[in-house]
Amino acid sequence: MHFTFKFLLCSLSLLASQGLAASYRVVGVTDGDTLKILDADKQQMVCRLYGIDAPEKSQPFGQASKQALSDMTFNRMVEVDVTGRDRYKRSICKVRVGRTDINREQVSSGMAWMYRQYTRDITYEAAENTARAQRRGVWSESDAVPPWEYRRARKARNRDPAA
Repeated sequence: MHFTFKFLLCSLSLLASQGLAASYRVVGVTDGDTLKILDADKQQMVCRLYGIDAPEKSQPFGQASKQALSDMTFNRMVEVDVTGRDRYKRSICKVRVGRTDINREQVSSGMAWMYRQYTRDITYEAAENTARAQRRGVWSESDAVPPWEYRRARKARNRDPAA
């Protein structure tokens, strides 16, 4: 019996890590690429959206990006595919509301960049190219700084005592 239970738990973990979708309620929106979600048992999970990077809150469009994600997801049931975990122990998630890929929608509306370091999804690339061509969201500014560059510069400033 003990072996069977362990096997079942391992099997369920494997299925979850392979992208088996589950339904959750969105109970919080941290920023333009991070959600707090609850499962049916009221267990909370922090969900970092797969394949995208949204502006930091202190960047131009940071608050707009958070609001756009909130408008699409807050207090709604979403389907979540967990693809892994990041270094902060957040679940990396592909999120859908109905048939809408929320991750791609953030990129399509110009509220996030495709995070090329972590995905090669051509649909995200096409969404970003269209948003850029139509000057949506972050692309309306000629000098938009990707969040990863913004974080790197901020970290360098914090390490430099002369800054």
